[in-house]
Amino acid sequence: MGGEPKVLLVDDRAEARALVAGDLAEAGLAVVEARDGLEAWSRFRAEAPDLVVSDLRMPRADGIELLRRIRGISSVPVILLTAYADVATAVEGIKGGAQEFFTFPEDLERMVARARELARAGASQPDADRLAELVAGRSAAMRRVRERIRALAGLSVPVLVRGEPGTGRDQVARAIHGIGGSGDAPLVTVRAGAAAPAPRVPAGAAYFLDEIGRFSAAEQAHWFERLRAADAQAPGIPRVLACASEDLAERARDGDFHTGLAEKLQRFAILLPPLRERLEDVAQIAPLLAARIGAAMGRPGVQLERGALALLRE
Repeated sequence: MGGEPKVLLVDDRAEARALVAGDLAEAGLAVVEARDGLEAWSRFRAEAPDLVVSDLRMPRADGIELLRRIRGISSVPVILLTAYADVATAVEGIKGGAQEFFTFPEDLERMVARARELARAGASQPDADRLAELVAGRSAAMRRVRERIRALAGLSVPVLVRGEPGTGRDQVARAIHGIGGSGDAPLVTVRAGAAAPAPRVPAGAAYFLDEIGRFSAAEQAHWFERLRAADAQAPGIPRVLACASEDLAERARDGDFHTGLAEKLQRFAILLPPLRERLEDVAQIAPLLAARIGAAMGRPGVQLERGALALLRE
């Protein structure tokens, strides 16, 4: 991340928030403000801050509830601000994953110094640390998917993402490309029947072959030759990522898919289970999608009630 480290500051008291925001800005930090835990949750997902500084007592959702939500998808550092009467609650917050708590306003100077340290450390972390925000899910299956992404992201090998449509295959491809050190280089999507992409793309770019099982025999042969050139370390060959909904090796055995291409892609594969096999992930994924849809419709901060989440799970 370039520029100043970003801090999400959460406090329902405007005067206190202005005081803390001013001190954080003077310390060289970019400050994003929220008035309560629910607004902060929306801003957290939209802004991807390097640090969260949150008051404990707030309407709608307090600091502990915000911390619980954040820890469901991210390891970003969290500092809690508290009055002396709330120290016991703040200690519970430390047990729940907060890095520090400070009494306010007495510890403001110490808090700002620690915030600067944590935010700068967070800003210097690789994007892989934010993987849980890109590929969400608390289930064991999705934890394994994220481990596989981390293992393959830094390699130059082709990767096949297998799963039913709607399981997030393109999101996994973007995560592999994004945390693999490609910076702002594009991920160029190629679909069946499209014209062959230009042989030269920006440095660090990669191809995403969407539903490669639908590619014609000629298209399969073309990409097999590209992968063979990559194996020979020919200069300027972009990385290839692909997705498929079926077992390419089985199709190759039936004579319905290019054998060599299937072998090269299946060598490094990630299998995405459908959501119906990991219902515990609904409580995390549905609010993320609702927030994205709300933001796209000009209604940031959209929330799902508990009853709605239960209905979705059923």
